[in-house]
Amino acid sequence: MVLVKKSSGKWHICVDYTNLNKACPKDSYPLPSIDRLVDGAFGHALLNFLDAYSGYNQIMMYPPTDWAEYGGLR
Repeated sequence: MVLVKKSSGKWHICVDYTNLNKACPKDSYPLPSIDRLVDGAFGHALLNFLDAYSGYNQIMMYPPTDWAEYGGLR
């Protein structure tokens, strides 16, 4: 684990998982289709995801939809 200072002045944690990846068995299953992912997001006001580049992200869903005010989240 290494701390790297970004150009913005913030610190970023970098980890080399090469050896861990080599030691873990690979799962062979297909990725879900886009239709399944979109259907799974229906009914939620926020979509959260993790990515290896930027870390944690939280995206507001398109507000003019019927389900945007679900559960008083708006």
